[in-house]
Amino acid sequence: MGTCGCVNEKKHHTEKVAPIAWGDKLNMGELCLKNRVVMAAMSRMRCDPKDGIPNDLVARYYAQRAGSGLCITECSSWSQRGVHCPGAGEMYNEKQAEGWKKVVE
Repeated sequence: MGTCGCVNEKKHHTEKVAPIAWGDKLNMGELCLKNRVVMAAMSRMRCDPKDGIPNDLVARYYAQRAGSGLCITECSSWSQRGVHCPGAGEMYNEKQAEGWKKVVE
């Protein structure tokens, strides 16, 4: 094994590879991203702490980052038993689903 951890270090380090730009499109199966920027999921804890419904603050936060090729929203409980802390997103009833629609549309 080579010093960089690859199996064939000589071949690996001599191949010419075309540079990839962050703004290039990326096809992943049936999913086509407009660029190669992926925003990882983060627990923002900005949903309503009483019912877990995303509010205007959550929608605005994700709208400001909509230029990403793929934006993965924060963790969301799919059962009331799975709620881990106030302000976390929840999605186990119609009102919560409606709140998330505002975020993704």
